[in-house]
Amino acid sequence: LVLVSGLLSVMFGIGSAPFIQVGLLILLRLSIRHAVGTTMLVIIPISIGGGIGYITEGYGDFILLIQILIGTVLGAYIG
Repeated sequence: LVLVSGLLSVMFGIGSAPFIQVGLLILLRLSIRHAVGTTMLVIIPISIGGGIGYITEGYGDFILLIQILIGTVLGAYIG
């Protein structure tokens, strides 16, 4: 499942989250709630690793981070 998701995400140039969710829904027969929650849990360490990489290379923009966090939280609340 992970290998196929990775290959599809590379071929189509998008993240692997949609493919992981479809795999969890179809192959493992999880509910939509569990599939989405599992995918979000998988994304956390990937995001942390990427963030650490950017910060250690000197590309961390904390003002932009705060702006994105505010927009995301407001959008999630309103939506």
